[in-house]
Amino acid sequence: MALYSEVKPYGIEVCAIMPGDIATGFTAARRKNPAGDEEYGGRISRSVAVMEHDEQTGITAEKAGEYVAGKALQPKVPVLCTLGGKYKFFVFLTRLLPTKALADLVGGIYAK
Repeated sequence: MALYSEVKPYGIEVCAIMPGDIATGFTAARRKNPAGDEEYGGRISRSVAVMEHDEQTGITAEKAGEYVAGKALQPKVPVLCTLGGKYKFFVFLTRLLPTKALADLVGGIYAK
């Protein structure tokens, strides 16, 4: 948002894209460190497993690229764009729910 405000007087439009999970080789290349997992009752491992599942089942890099290119070619774009159904839903919830309720919801998904 700061960049948007800085460049707006010069006629430059900014669009921040929140891509959500994209299926790439990143998941397989991740180096994991189990340090601390025991202290958290296995929550670190469980959270990473959920994240890896989301990454592996996310949209393809090609689809993400097409989306970004499409936004770049539009004459007018929103300041903030969200890609991926789950992320669109969470961004929508940020408008409805108090911050603590949203944090508890996300914690319930990733920190069981």
